[in-house]
Amino acid sequence: MQKLALILVLMCTYGYGQQTPMFTFDNYSDYQLIFAGKAITCDTIYFVSDDTLRKLYGSDYKLMKEVDVYRYKVIISELIKGKGKDTIIIELVGDRVLNCGRKTIKVHLNEDMYFICGYFRSKTPSISSWSCKKSEFNKSDLAKIKKWAAINSAIVEEKYYAEELKTDLYKKGLIKKGQLEGKWTLSFKDGEIIDEGYYKNGIIDSLWLSYYTGYDEQQKFKSKILAGKTFYRDSKQCSISYDINGKIDYAYCEKEITPPSSIYTKEEIEKLIESKNRKSD
Repeated sequence: MQKLALILVLMCTYGYGQQTPMFTFDNYSDYQLIFAGKAITCDTIYFVSDDTLRKLYGSDYKLMKEVDVYRYKVIISELIKGKGKDTIIIELVGDRVLNCGRKTIKVHLNEDMYFICGYFRSKTPSISSWSCKKSEFNKSDLAKIKKWAAINSAIVEEKYYAEELKTDLYKKGLIKKGQLEGKWTLSFKDGEIIDEGYYKNGIIDSLWLSYYTGYDEQQKFKSKILAGKTFYRDSKQCSISYDINGKIDYAYCEKEITPPSSIYTKEEIEKLIESKNRKSD
C-alpha cells in the first residue's frame, strides 16, 4: 500500500515528469544524484487497477486513473552530482500507453537526457522513498548545478525565490564534495529562521526544527515559537507539530524508527507510538 501511495503522490507532485521551469538551490538540495544518460531498455513493473484506486479515492479515483510504473536501464554519460556506476536502474511513473509511457514521461530510448534522483519529501510526512525523474535544464541552471556540485568544502548561503511564499528565502550551510553536510538553516532576508537541522551526505538527517514565522496581530514574534520537531534516520522520520500555544497538534512516526528520548518528551513519545499503532491496524 505504501508503494501505491508513493506512486500517486509522485504522479501529482511531479506532473508526469514535465519540465521544471527553474532549478533552484532548494531543488539541488532535494536530490543526491544528478546525471546525463541514455535509456536503453524499459519494462512495465507495476500496474494500479481502477478497483484499487476507487477503494482509495472513491469518486475521485478517475483523477488518478491510468497509472503505471516503468523500469528503465540507463547508461550514465556524465555524472554531475553524487556517486554512481556506468549504468543505473530507475523507475518512473507514466500513463498506460505503449512504448513505456513515453507520452507522459517523455523518455525515449537511446536519446541523451538528464535525470535527477533523491529521497522524495512529502508535505504530509507519510512517505519517504528514493525516486527519480527526467529533467530538462537550461544553460543557466546547468551552470549553477555544476558550480554547486564542484564545491569540495565550503560554507555557502544561497538565495532562491519561494513561489508558495512569494518571497526570497536563504539557505545556509556546508557543502562537502557537492553534497549538503552538517547544520543548515532556512531563513527570510532579515535572518528570521524558518527551519534548521542537519544533513548527512546530502540527505536530511537527525533533528530538524521548524518555527512559526511572520506576524501575530500585526506584531512580529518576539522569540522563536516552535511549530514542529522532526527526527530523521535513513530517510525515515518521526514528526511532532504544535499549535501556536505549544500544544501537540499532530504526531506521526514511521514503524522503522524508535523515537529518541533525548529529543522527545514522554508525552510526545506516547503520541508517536500511538501513531505507529494506528498505522499498523
